[in-house]
This record gives sequence, C-alpha cells and structure tokens, in this order.
Amino acid sequence: MTVLQNKFDGFEEIGNVNKRSLPIDAIYTYSQKFSCCIAVKAGWKFGINSDSGHECFCVDRWEPHKVVFVDNNFKKYNHNKHLEVVKQYKPKYCTVRDAIIESDCRLMDIEYYPLEQILDWAYELQEYSENVIVIPKSVEYVDRIPECFMLGYSVPTSYGGTNFDIRYFTGRHIHLLGGSWKKQLELLQLMGNDVVSFDNNYISRMARYGKYILPDGSYSIIDDIFPNVNNPYYVCIAISLGNISGKINELFS
Repeated sequence: MTVLQNKFDGFEEIGNVNKRSLPIDAIYTYSQKFSCCIAVKAGWKFGINSDSGHECFCVDRWEPHKVVFVDNNFKKYNHNKHLEVVKQYKPKYCTVRDAIIESDCRLMDIEYYPLEQILDWAYELQEYSENVIVIPKSVEYVDRIPECFMLGYSVPTSYGGTNFDIRYFTGRHIHLLGGSWKKQLELLQLMGNDVVSFDNNYISRMARYGKYILPDGSYSIIDDIFPNVNNPYYVCIAISLGNISGKINELFS
C-alpha cells in the first residue's frame, strides 16, 4: 500500500493510487426529508444513527428503504438503546462505541469504557449485524481488536477523528466514518481494497448552503449553473450523489 505520510493531516498529493478490484458500499446517512430516497435511487445504501434518526420519512406511504448501517452517538453512548435498534433492523453494518483512551475521554468530558467492555458490547451486536465496526481512537487498541470485527477509521472533522498512522489499518476490513468526500476519496485511493464501506452525510450539510460536491471533493454553488432554482437542497444532493458515484466507478478502471 502506498502511504505518503505518517498521519492523515491532509495529503498534498496522491501519487500512485491503489485501484479497486472489489465493490464498495456507499452509505448515505439519514438527514432531511426525502433526501434518503434520492440516495437510494442513485444506488447508495441507507443508514441511520440509533440516537436520532430511524426509518425513511416515507415509511407510512411506500415501502421503506432497508437500513444497511446503524451508527451511534459516541459522546452519549447508550448501549441498550443502540442494541435495540440494531436488533430491530439487523443491518449489514453497525458501529459500537468508539474505543478511546481514558485521558482523551476526560478531555472530551465523556464516559470512559475500557476496550474489554467495548468488545463485549461488539459481541452482543454481532448477533444481529453481519459486520460490527470497532473504532480505535488510539493505536494501542488496534492489535487487540479481534479479526471478526471490522475497523472503523473516523475521518477527521471538527467532531473528532482518527489521528494515527493509517498503515496500522493495513490488511483489515475498514469502514470510513463520516467526513468530507475529499478526505474520504484520499483515503480510498490510499487504502484500496481494505476499505469495504463508507458513510457520508457531509453532502447534505453542504447542500443546505446551496453547494454541491464535485468528483474530486471540491464544491460549486448551485446558483452558478441554475440561478433561482426551486428546492436547491435536493438538486445539490442529486448532483453530489451522482458525482461521487462516478468517481467511485473511476477507481475500478
């Protein structure tokens, strides 16, 4: 695997990328009404957060989208509630509470749980989900996570992120959690087939400001091409989904 620097801190160049030979699950996590419908029609999977959003808004009128991914609120993790939602939907992927060292938990003012507790929870979730994603926020945890679990790489944002060498993830099945498409794309190009899935709702946040994502991760403003368009949020969502899908297909060429 080609790695250009020790830590993910914004790559200045990509260089020789790893072409994909395996499929990848692109997951849109629920945001605004009907945006999930656009995503599913565009070939994406559908995901929710057990703490905030459940089924498709249209569930009472049409057949709901299958919930493929269930994430959690790691800052206010409620395992019983999370387990209940995972048990209900039996998703292909689900996360468990991030594995964070005690000193970092104190800095974030959140509850500390030892890795052993997190792994116990992961085994509980494994009964109802095909792939349980354990998210190591410290390098010391990586080798202690059993191979039966996927590793989650938290793409750095203001909300948090993984901040150690991506080479520690080599050879494991990886899910990219959140972040911008630009950063996700850089990681996809570097990690290659190790990445089997990613989730994204960044495109929804950008769409609220009338911005859509370009294939390379930069963005444009919808008014520049469709001045005074009705429902600019949904137009931006559709364009962003299509651009990202097209770029993913390029990775196979």
